Amino acid sequence: MLTSWEGALTTLIPKKVGEEKILESIRPICLMNTAAKLVTSVWAKRLSKSLEQQSVLEGSQEGFRPDRSTRRQISRFVSALQDVERNQGTICVTFLDFENCFNTISLPALFLLLRKFGMNENDVQALETYYEHSHMRVIHADGEKSAKIPLHRGPRQGIVPSHPY
Repeated sequence: MLTSWEGALTTLIPKKVGEEKILESIRPICLMNTAAKLVTSVWAKRLSKSLEQQSVLEGSQEGFRPDRSTRRQISRFVSALQDVERNQGTICVTFLDFENCFNTISLPALFLLLRKFGMNENDVQALETYYEHSHMRVIHADGEKSAKIPLHRGPRQGIVPSHPY
């Protein structure tokens, strides 16, 4: 794996003007090597194909799947609400927001699951190598860069294979 693919530069952008010093209002934007993004898009296609062939994902999973859309889920939800209203019934709705879910995924467990779900062994080994020395550096407003910050958990956000997780 090329060493230039190991790291990423991260810039911090406030979600709202005036909240630059509030940590929860900062959005990290990851800038990565373009060639690495191309290769990871190939891995993502292979992973997606493997997940579909193995019927791993729930039928209700719409996001990041071929020929599906979260719009279908919204349409189903609106239809259910209309049905309840028409029949004068009741409905209980729960919305879940898995905050920081990317940061909690164990990479060894992820690679184990990829193997279990039938992803090509060469691809899994390449992903393991890709993540082995992964790190980021933060670009500060003055242009200075932080020291390398090792990344030990979760798929890299902003790369294509992070989507199915």
